[in-house]
Amino acid sequence: MGISPVEAGLEDGKKISGAVIDSFNAILPELAKEAGAAFIPMPVMPEHHTLDGIHLDAAGYAIWDKAVLGGVESAVCKSS
Repeated sequence: MGISPVEAGLEDGKKISGAVIDSFNAILPELAKEAGAAFIPMPVMPEHHTLDGIHLDAAGYAIWDKAVLGGVESAVCKSS
């Protein structure tokens, strides 16, 4: 699963570099492929999606949950 972006302007969001998260998200699909795992990209998040700049709020988790379930369904229920 991709990593959600840091939400700028909130205290804990200042502790993590958005560039570092971007670099992780850039390599995660290839790492998943090498491991034989499915990769689920993080969907676009709304401007306000965290409690503190890092941890998702209820709306952020609703988007995340939908992405996870859709990714699992896609990986498990591939049509022939």
